[in-house]
Parts: sequence; C-alpha cells; structure tokens
Amino acid sequence: MSSVRQTLDLGIGDGRVAALVRPEYGVDLSSTMLEKCRERLGPQTPLLLQENFTDYVLPELAQFTYSPLNTLNHVPPEQREAVFRNVFEQTQSGGWFAFDSRVVSEARLRTANRIPVLAHRTPQHVIYQTASVLKWKTMEMQLDACIDFLDSRGHVRERQYFAPMPFWNVHPEQFRTLAQVTGWDILQLWGDFDRGAFTDTSTIQAWVLQKP
Repeated sequence: MSSVRQTLDLGIGDGRVAALVRPEYGVDLSSTMLEKCRERLGPQTPLLLQENFTDYVLPELAQFTYSPLNTLNHVPPEQREAVFRNVFEQTQSGGWFAFDSRVVSEARLRTANRIPVLAHRTPQHVIYQTASVLKWKTMEMQLDACIDFLDSRGHVRERQYFAPMPFWNVHPEQFRTLAQVTGWDILQLWGDFDRGAFTDTSTIQAWVLQKP
C-alpha cells in the first residue's frame, strides 16, 4: 500500500511497524512512546501528534489507519465507541481501519491470574509479566512487568519494575458491535497474522474495517 496515503495509530510507539507501513502520521498520548518512535525511525519519522485516540484530528483524512499490538485493549470500555467514531471521522470514504487484539478465554484467565510468566529472554535480560484481573464483570485487568538485567554468568545484576498498565480483555463480539454501531463495514476477521481463519481456538483477532 505504499502508493496510498497512510496513517498509523502508534498505540505503543512501535517503530518497527511504522518502518514497514511508512505512515504519514502517528498518534499517541504518551510523549515517551512518541520519543521512542523518533529514536527508532530517525529521518523516516512521520508527523507525530500527542493526542488522545478519542478526539485526535489529522491534517487530512486518512486512507489507512492501523492500531497495533493490543492498543485498543488499553482503552477503557466507556471510551471505545468514541475511539471507533473518531477514527471513522478521520478516515476517507472507502478507507480502512485495521487493528489486532489477543483473545483469552475466562477459563484461561482464571488459570493464569496473578501468576508471573516469562515474556521475553535474551542473554542480557529477562522480562516477566503478570496479568491480574481486577473486575471479572468488565474484564478489567492490570499488567505488571519487570526486567532482570543479567551479567556474563547469567546472574541478575539489576532489576527494574515497569509502571502498572491497565488492560481490558475484549471479546470479538464486542469489537463487532462497536464496528457496526459506529458505521464501519467489516471486511475481515482473521485468527492470526498470516490471514488464517478465526476459530474458537484462535488467540489473535485481526480486524479490517472499511468506511462506506
């Protein structure tokens, strides 16, 4: 899609995605994440806007917006419809809105609730993450993480804790309803990043919506 005007909704400031998509704009409320984007992209950095997803305004309407890596899971339930409506308003007719989110069953959440898991490991560091369910009715969660920096023998020389992060587990039918009530046409729902079919066992939901 390099020939069309694109915009990337940089929910986590992921410069790897931006480097691939080559967007014209990036939106994030966090100045830290925007700065990380600048560091990763350098001269390829798009115009970055420090604004909220619910009411950001682009210099021109987008033809393609991408919200990556569970970004929408950090949006409180009462703000989700406003986000979908605002992206709709900032999109050209015929334009697309793509986003992804993990899929976790309640049974799996109850098994893994408050249990630290290994999220990432290299010879230099190890990252652990803990997901804690705060409210089962709304699937409100809190993500806590820490990183252990290792010496040459693999021993921990320093530990750093990250700030707690709010997270909501969103069922596919909730996203489907949001798309429908805000005017989007649903083009695709994939179950992985290789365009595989979405099934009851899928752990990823990847959506592509289009503005009529």
